[in-house]
Amino acid sequence: MTPDRFRACLALVRWSQRGLAEALECDDRLVQRWDSGEVPIPTGLAAWLENLAHSASLSAWLSVPPHRGTEHLGARPSKYLDGGALG
Repeated sequence: MTPDRFRACLALVRWSQRGLAEALECDDRLVQRWDSGEVPIPTGLAAWLENLAHSASLSAWLSVPPHRGTEHLGARPSKYLDGGALG
């Protein structure tokens, strides 16, 4: 995981560096070193953050009312479940 992706994942889950340090019960300076690229981000931590970021993105997407952001579809989104494009 790159430092840029690390920061993006933290932003998606709405965590600060301090928040992550508290969640991991580790020193703030270690999180700062991951953020700067000074210390590689452990593979297990990277996978965990990616999963959290994915879940946060999905949750945010699912919380958008169906009528918002779907105007370009030209019809109600449920048409794709009624045997339309997918049927």
